[in-house]
Formats: sequence, structure tokens, C-alpha cells
Amino acid sequence: MQSRKFQALLAAAAVFGATFVAAAPAQAATQACGSTPAALTAAARAEGVVRLVAVPDTWANYGALRRAFTAKYGVRTSVLEPDASSARELELFAELKGKPGRPDVYDLGMAYLPIAVSQGVLARFTPATWSTIPKQLRDSDRRWIGNYFGLVGLGTNVTLQPKQPTLWAQLIDPSYRGQVFINGDPRQSSTALASVAAASLASGGSLDDITPGVDYFAKLKAAGNLAGSPVTRAQVVAGRIPVGINWNFTWPLLQPEAKANGYEVRSSIPTDGLLAGFYGQGVSTDAEHPCAARLWVTWLSSDQGQRLLLGSGAVPARYADLKLSASQKSRLPSASLLARAVTPSSAQLASMLDTVRRLWGPRVAD
Repeated sequence: MQSRKFQALLAAAAVFGATFVAAAPAQAATQACGSTPAALTAAARAEGVVRLVAVPDTWANYGALRRAFTAKYGVRTSVLEPDASSARELELFAELKGKPGRPDVYDLGMAYLPIAVSQGVLARFTPATWSTIPKQLRDSDRRWIGNYFGLVGLGTNVTLQPKQPTLWAQLIDPSYRGQVFINGDPRQSSTALASVAAASLASGGSLDDITPGVDYFAKLKAAGNLAGSPVTRAQVVAGRIPVGINWNFTWPLLQPEAKANGYEVRSSIPTDGLLAGFYGQGVSTDAEHPCAARLWVTWLSSDQGQRLLLGSGAVPARYADLKLSASQKSRLPSASLLARAVTPSSAQLASMLDTVRRLWGPRVAD
């Protein structure tokens, strides 16, 4: 699969009427959950709770998604390690296997979805809206679906740093000394890996070779500008992140809380390195609450769930299949930015991980 303009993801969505489909081939857990939406809901209510992992409330509007899910279905939600990286999620699967309190659903960055499949983490399941999800955003073996995507962006606390950057090249400026934070370690975090890839595009590199992106962060560190990681809600709203690198959909819901603490946070999407990435959700093969897990994945891909993603500026996977108002569309990155952004193929993502695992330590972290 070649790198492609992310506009293709919007155009690729099918427009067929959604019907409930049982998982194929049928699994014991799926059979126990019933073969209709009503049966699935009843089975999930009997379980009472679904345990999630790595989804803070301000990430892609998950707080609103959780509240609305409980209000609609009467099933509680809980979140284990909200700020965990994708790599950490896979560690938790191994550490907690068979133990009470383990995650029922995984929310993984695009680089880690094939790894999760290869490790047997994700069960087959076909939610009701399967046919309307773009093919690039769903696993052909039905182990996961992508529900939202976004562009790598910057958040600037202009109370601390009034010079808001809009280009990757600007972050090298001495005025940002000790002020630039990346959201995680690219050897473990899908967000950080995407940030290195975007910086590579801005530095003459490509999705086939992100070495220039590693070198870019090495320059930031040498200049004293790279301050550390990660970029969490607590750090942002407390005014400890002058400039943070994160997905565009992480900033809008942090702005009101930061403002209440006396800080103004503004977001931008660097136009010299436009990279789009998605996150996929899948039911754990070791789910303690398998029916509630399937209902949660179904909810995320429903019309109501997809529209709630807009509250954060995340682009719903089923964007092309939804009827949205002009106001709702205004929360998203502009059509021109989406049209210019590129997303890596699975092969490119695997190569990127190999590159950062080899070079990030000696060139940046050590």
C-alpha cells in the first residue's frame, strides 16, 4: 500500500445501510452476547461494566463518550492507566492476563494495531456499522476498527510563550529553549512516532525514511529546546507545557481548564509537515466483560458516538457517512489540510518503528 493523501479516507466510506452482523467466524463470547442489538445490550447490562485503557477524558472527547454510553445503555465504564502508551497497553495485556481488572477493550495507535493482532490481543468482532467504515480503517480479519483520526499539531501556552509556532522549522529558534515537549517516546508511543514522521516530512525526509525526523529532534535537543515528555492533561492545564507536540484533537478540551488556571492555550497544525494518523479499537481476547466490550466498540462506531468525537476536533472515521452541520464541520481541520496530509502504510509504520528503535537512543534520548 502506498502513502496516500488522507482525503482518500474520507471518500472511501461506503454508504450502505448498516445492519447488525454477528462476528464471523462465530466465537463463543460473541454467541453468548446474542445476535441482535437488543440481545447484545441485555448481555452487556448483565455484565455491568466495561474496562478501558489509555483513554483520558480529554482525548478525542472520551469523557463525553463514556458518560453518554452509560446514560444510553446503563453500563458503567472505568479506565486503567489513562495516559498509557500503545506499547504499554500491550504490556498490560501480558501482565494482567486472566486477572481481575484487566482491560476489555484496547485503543491503539496505527503502528501498534498489527502488532496487537500478531500477539493475539484482539478478538474478531463485526460492529453494526462495519460496511460504512473506510477499508483503510478496518482490519480485513475483523480484529479492529479505526474510529477517529487527526493531524499532528502543536499546542502553545501563549501566556508563557507568546510566540506561537506554526511550522516545525520555527521550533529550532532559541526563543523556545527548554520549552518543547513531545508526547512520549517514539519507541513506545504511536503519537510520538507520528511526531517524528511529521518532522521528517518537514525536514526533507519521507514516510519511507524518517531518519531526518530523528535528526530534527536531535537538533532540538542540542539546541536545548527539547524539554522532555509526555504531554498530559495535568501538565498542560497546570501551565507546565509552553509548547507541546500532540494530535490536533487533544487541545480543544484542555483549553477551558487551562484558561480557568490563568493560561491561554492555542493550537496549530504545522503546514510544513502534515501527517495524519488514526487509532483503532478492538475487543480483548481476554476480556472479563466480553459483551460490554462489544457494545462499547459498537457504540464508538455508531452515528451518535462518531458525532461526539467532533467535540474534540477528531475526524470521525465515518465522516463521509454522517450528516453534519456547518458548525460541526468547523471543529475539524480544514479540508485543505486534510487533503494535503499523508498517512503511512503498515509497511512504512513497521520501518518507522525499526528506525526509531535503532536511532532514538544514541541520537536523542541517551
